[in-house]
Amino acid sequence: MSFKSSKGRSGFTLLEIMIAMVICAVVFSVIYSAYSGTFRNRERVESQANLYMAARIALERMVEDLESAYLPLEMQDEGPEGSEPGFAAFAGEETELEGRRADTLEFLSRAHVSFWEGERPLGIAKIIYRVRRHSDSEGFDLYRSDRSPFEGEDQDEEGFLLCEGLYSVKFSYHDEEGDAYEAWDSRGEEHRNSLPPRVSITLEFLDPSDPETPIRFSTSASLPVGVQGAGGKVS
Repeated sequence: MSFKSSKGRSGFTLLEIMIAMVICAVVFSVIYSAYSGTFRNRERVESQANLYMAARIALERMVEDLESAYLPLEMQDEGPEGSEPGFAAFAGEETELEGRRADTLEFLSRAHVSFWEGERPLGIAKIIYRVRRHSDSEGFDLYRSDRSPFEGEDQDEEGFLLCEGLYSVKFSYHDEEGDAYEAWDSRGEEHRNSLPPRVSITLEFLDPSDPETPIRFSTSASLPVGVQGAGGKVS
């Protein structure tokens, strides 16, 4: 009986195979970390881009509404039969929701937006901004209501969704001296029959990638100075 020697056969030892597996694991781990980091950064950039777009659209709409604000002198103390006194007021109220600013604002404006084809233009519209708690998240929704000033107010009507995912909504009102107020009421004694010359708007959005640090957007709108009387004359 004869035996063939296995001496000289090529192959890998168990130690070499284990070292190769470790090296491959390290390489794959580095590649995965690089790709996952890239994808996370991409998702964050896309998310913030969407926030910037939402903020820009909402703020542009609000500035246009405010720059077209209207306060008719002859409608301040009494309105048409059946309407409530002061229905044409410029009224901004500082309010909170869950400990965060969720201000409300209502005023007359010439910036009516028609959503239905063939709708008769209102000319003057009553604009109302309201904040509501989003049902499925911690964020707030900002609604814009646009109706005839002669219609009765429906407390259940929210209007159209202007933007969502908000952390807070804040309005500040500035008088002719530049002093800032957290609220403004053209029916009150302090600001009776007057519009604030300037309104500052601050929207804070929740950042999904960093919930503890909201993203803030601010702008301001210059309002018409004076109160418009009969025939369109401004006093």
